[in-house]
Amino acid sequence: MPPIKTIIKLVFLSLVVGMVIIFFDITPLGFWESAVNITEQAFEKAKAFISWAMIYIVTGAFVVVPLYIISRIIKKPKKQNDQ
Repeated sequence: MPPIKTIIKLVFLSLVVGMVIIFFDITPLGFWESAVNITEQAFEKAKAFISWAMIYIVTGAFVVVPLYIISRIIKKPKKQNDQ
């Protein structure tokens, strides 16, 4: 069982935080709904960004990957020193 001092501190801190929250007209349900909405919006924006970026990545890959493969084929192999 926690000491009585800890319980009193928690009650006092809860009172102060509750007063601040009520002052700003925030309800616990409203807080959690806002948190969920913000999270959903963040995921939607991330999904939209990834969709936007993938078009450019795939288009660029049609040029970059074949050039990379050709450059690796043409590149002279490094000589290994026999010791």
